[in-house]
Amino acid sequence: PPGPRGYWILGLIKIPMIKPWITYVKWGKEYGDLVHFTRLGRHYLVINSLEAANEILERQAQLTSDRPVHTELDRMFSLHFLGTAPYDDEWRAYRKLMHQNFRAAASIDYRPIEI
Repeated sequence: PPGPRGYWILGLIKIPMIKPWITYVKWGKEYGDLVHFTRLGRHYLVINSLEAANEILERQAQLTSDRPVHTELDRMFSLHFLGTAPYDDEWRAYRKLMHQNFRAAASIDYRPIEI
């Protein structure tokens, strides 16, 4: 997507840290609903409309929902917990098990054990 240009390697340096959404709204009027920029080698995508957010985050969740890999250890040893695991079939199976066994309604089943 289009967006403001920064320096070759550094990308954008001057992004306001206080109320950055004001800058994002201004960029949205200039570049459209999706604004892309880089900063210090990281890519950022700003979604400036509810319709675009719904399309990308809800309807295309299979393609767009994932978590970044933070360290080499994640890649080498596949240390995945539910909060850091990649969004795939295995993650959905783990989440389903967690939801079945740890939701509020399921806690009633554990009362005899707790007593």
